[in-house]
This record gives sequence, structure tokens and C-alpha cells, in this order.
Amino acid sequence: MAAIGLLGFVIVLNKPKSVTHRSFFLFSLLTIAYGFTNYMNQHVDSLVLVLWYLRFTIFFAVWHAFSLLHLVTVFPSDVRPQSRVYSILLPVVALVSILTLTPIVFSGIAEVLPSNEIATAETGPGIILFGATVLFLVGGSVYQIIQKTRHARGMTQSQLRYISLGTFLTFALILFFN
Repeated sequence: MAAIGLLGFVIVLNKPKSVTHRSFFLFSLLTIAYGFTNYMNQHVDSLVLVLWYLRFTIFFAVWHAFSLLHLVTVFPSDVRPQSRVYSILLPVVALVSILTLTPIVFSGIAEVLPSNEIATAETGPGIILFGATVLFLVGGSVYQIIQKTRHARGMTQSQLRYISLGTFLTFALILFFN
């Protein structure tokens, strides 16, 4: 977490007016928040705290996926994109992220292992909306990266390949471990 935070900070300081650099910084902060809450829900003894850390983990997961989509949308530009998609997408992301903090998504802890680890969380109907939203955001990000990589040349194409690799590794590891 420290490495992504340091990298985000260095990048934004390098060119603070750049929308791409600010977007990466936001992505790095949300990565830290997601990672921290995910770590904490495995390292607290109170079932109430575990439930809240679990809720905050998926709260940050929604914003993390949105910030990735925003980053790949603006990259490599230094100006903010004007798009109607944001006027629709932002309220949806905000609503879904707020719902993750309610019992509509996680209503409780269903099973605790003898080692005091959570085996199963009780999910509500909102988990489908959460999953669909994150899948849409990550899928949209991957689609953007592929399209931009196909049309890019030179250094930009190389940078997009690194972004592709990082995106694939990040979300493959998240799916595997979570």
C-alpha cells in the first residue's frame, strides 16, 4: 500500500494540473483505502467491526473500479473529458456505494470458524447490484484499454500495455484472493 501511495504522490507532484496524473493519484488513494479495509476485516475480533470493514471494503471497491474507468478514459490526456456518460454513471456509482454500507448488501455474518475468522457473510439482494456495477466498471475499463491500445502508437501504446498488465494482475489477484 505504501508503494502505490508513494507512486501516486510522486506522479501527481510531477504534473499536478494533469487530469491523468490526478486521476492516477485518486486511483492510488482508493487502492490504499480498499486494501486497508480489506486487511482490517481479517484482523479484528469484533463481529460488528468485521461486518463494517466488509461493507467499507466493497464501498471502496465500487469507487476503485470507477476511478480505474476514469483513469483509462482520460489517459493520456491532460484535460477533463466532457461526456454524458459521467452524468449518468456518477449518480449510479454513488447510489451503489451508499447501498454497500447498508444491510441491503451485507446483512450480517452467517458463519464464524473456530479460529474466529469469518467463513460466510449474509448477503442481501443488493449484492447483485454491487457485482453488476463493479463488473460493468471494470469491463468498461478493459474495453477502453483495449481500444486505446489498438489505436495508439509509440510511447503511449507501451504505457497502455503496462496499464493493461497492471489492470489484469490487480483484478485477477482480487478475484483469486477475495
